[in-house]
This record gives sequence, C-alpha cells and structure tokens, in this order.
Amino acid sequence: MKPCIECGKLVARGSRCAVHERKYGRAWAALSARILARDGHRCHYCGKPARTVDHVLPVAAGGTADPSNLVAACRQCNARKGDRGL
Repeated sequence: MKPCIECGKLVARGSRCAVHERKYGRAWAALSARILARDGHRCHYCGKPARTVDHVLPVAAGGTADPSNLVAACRQCNARKGDRGL
C-alpha cells in the first residue's frame, strides 16, 4: 500500500486512489510519473520532495500538458502558485 499522490489515501495499486484515477485517467498518471522521474522527485520551485506536477504556464492562460510545460512541484508550492504563471 502507498499513498495517493493527490490526497494521501492509501492505495493498493497505481499512484492514485479510485476517485483521482477516474478524474485524471491513466494517461495523466503515466505522464505525471515521467515528469516526476525526470525532475528527480524534487520541487522545481523550492527543492523539497515533490509528489505533484504543475503546469508552468497554467492551462487557464493557454498552457498545455506538453512535458516542456510541466514540472515537479511539492503540494505547497503547487497550491500557492495556483493558476498564476511565474
């Protein structure tokens, strides 16, 4: 068992609980895992351990889910940044 990367609920398989797996889908889970591995599971903003992925240019501002627009981020930095750009 390991924690869901979104909410921390313990899951037996995968990286997200059933609620978040349905919400984000397997494609996002695979892309997210690749971005976290690429960035060494370290937050792009503060250097702490990261378990989420952030859009550098937010989707609300025209950003995409292209890997060049995604970075690993800790929950605190991801929440603080929200839908604002850098």
